[in-house]
Amino acid sequence: AALVEEATAAARALQQQAEQLTTAVASFQIEAAATADTHQAPGQHCGGHHPHAVAADDIRSFQAMIDAHHGWKMRLKHWLNGDGPAIAADTAAADDQCSLGQWLYGKGQQVAGLAQFQTLQREHARFHRLAGNIIQLQQQGRSEQARQLLDGDFHTSTQATVAAIRRLRQQVETHGPE
Repeated sequence: AALVEEATAAARALQQQAEQLTTAVASFQIEAAATADTHQAPGQHCGGHHPHAVAADDIRSFQAMIDAHHGWKMRLKHWLNGDGPAIAADTAAADDQCSLGQWLYGKGQQVAGLAQFQTLQREHARFHRLAGNIIQLQQQGRSEQARQLLDGDFHTSTQATVAAIRRLRQQVETHGPE
């Protein structure tokens, strides 16, 4: 029994370390993606590809978008514990502010007709709406409800958003924008 308890405690500690690392890596990847986006002129296409083709750089950046959305849970958890920087509810709730949202409402429109794109857009909007709700609950002094939402619906929404990103990436890589 003691070994089981020790193993459980060690697993929890490793999980926390992994979550912290994911958050740290995601923040660097978001900054790198934002920097790369600012160096490309509006309307400029990567590598001279056809304007309606999804650029390989966009597809590779999907992993950074996945990492960033995984990082949101840790960011919110730290904020709920009073450890993280302030997060504005309206900013968190906006699905067009992160790199994925900017892609969905920008370059991604070239594949907007794909069912996987529409699923991703819907899941991503829900993800950010829930993030905003968590912040609002905390600001209203309803910490327990905020934590329940974070560990419940927000966790589920994160998984659904990440799965939708992966499915769209796979569809675009396999079949191209149809």
